[in-house]
Amino acid sequence: MTETGPASAAPLSPPPGWEGLLDPGEVILWQARPAPGLSLGRVQPMRHVMGLIFVTFSLFWMSVASSITGQIKEGPVGLFPLFGLIFLAIGMWNAGLFVIWNAFVRRFTTYTLTNRRGFVASNTPLLGRKLKSYPIQPDTPLEFEGDDPGTIWFAERHVMTKNGSHRHRIGFERIPEARKVYALLRQIQRGEA
Repeated sequence: MTETGPASAAPLSPPPGWEGLLDPGEVILWQARPAPGLSLGRVQPMRHVMGLIFVTFSLFWMSVASSITGQIKEGPVGLFPLFGLIFLAIGMWNAGLFVIWNAFVRRFTTYTLTNRRGFVASNTPLLGRKLKSYPIQPDTPLEFEGDDPGTIWFAERHVMTKNGSHRHRIGFERIPEARKVYALLRQIQRGEA
């Protein structure tokens, strides 16, 4: 998909694959892919520290459990050390593996902005094809981070966990010309696009 800057004079005609996805009168104003690489913009020190504690605990658990169960020759007791793998995976995810995963997903992501909605399309090998759209309205909160590449948040969803819920922000992450895209979003909010 070719990148089209927000300063284009004429709206884009729907590229192949977009037929039937846009509402009457809805036109594509901008499309781009996120910049590659890791994004360390959302560092969460407590999450990383807890992740490292989980990794350390799980390695200790597996080491001690395997030395104890190594002396027992009968039954499924030898599988006992493998329970530590669950804690190891949780720890590694929270220690920083999620940053690598996010970069991997962005590699297969394309962003599209129309005069009404923001689209996030992905075709990740492990997750398949997904297309989600988010309306841009006058009261849509916009949040701008960074510069080039920059990130613009314009939606959120709440994810339920066993300890309550947390906010997951949605937007165009690590995009080129983020200031121009932000200006386009403001024009859409004012009904000028």
